[in-house]
Amino acid sequence: MILTQVTVARRFEPDRCANCFEPLPASYEHRPWLFCSVLCRETANTVRYWRKTSRNGQFEADPEVRQAIGIRLAHMLAGGYNADTRRIPVDVRALVIERDRACVKCGGPGEEIDHINGDSSDPGNLQLLCKNCHHAKTAEHLVPASDEQSDRIFAMLVERVIPDIPAQLCDDELAWQAIERQLRSERLARVRPAKARRKDELNSMEMLHPRMAPSPSADFDEDDDDDRDEHYYAGFGENSHYVKE
Repeated sequence: MILTQVTVARRFEPDRCANCFEPLPASYEHRPWLFCSVLCRETANTVRYWRKTSRNGQFEADPEVRQAIGIRLAHMLAGGYNADTRRIPVDVRALVIERDRACVKCGGPGEEIDHINGDSSDPGNLQLLCKNCHHAKTAEHLVPASDEQSDRIFAMLVERVIPDIPAQLCDDELAWQAIERQLRSERLARVRPAKARRKDELNSMEMLHPRMAPSPSADFDEDDDDDRDEHYYAGFGENSHYVKE
């Protein structure tokens, strides 16, 4: 247990970005929680996904996984990819599928919903594509990495993906999701102590007088999760946010 605590202490600093270790804003309103920016959050997501697929054999066996990682890296080099802003509501997704029915490019089976231009999820900015057409459209927007960018990716591979022991706590593809929720809860208690105390009071009131306790405010909702490896990555396949759920 002591060894685990020492190891964690070297790879994570409270109130600093879990990815780049810059100080976090001292505000409960700051999101994405344990990261200083969406870019840092998505960089950590990419490292975890790359580590996981390298170890379970998917990276070697599945070209779509390799392509997905390449796309994620391209987004990262371009400044980040905010999956939250491109998330398509279920009703809008159903509308587009019903409207287009098939790939609007080749007429084949429609498999993935594509943003035509920008992040808007207005139905007019969405189209149904097959995987091949979606891959082709994405490839059209990719450009070769510069030498400096290639060096950054190589350094990430060597320092954070290849090592068996994660170099940073946020790189841990096996344990991060559970650990992140605990660390985030502890940070929220530090940045909004008055609200945290109020929540404890409400919980105590509910236990003692369940019919008299007021409902907790929406400010107490701490269920959002930074970890989106399985459902929101810039790639393709059954876990892509482009795919009909």
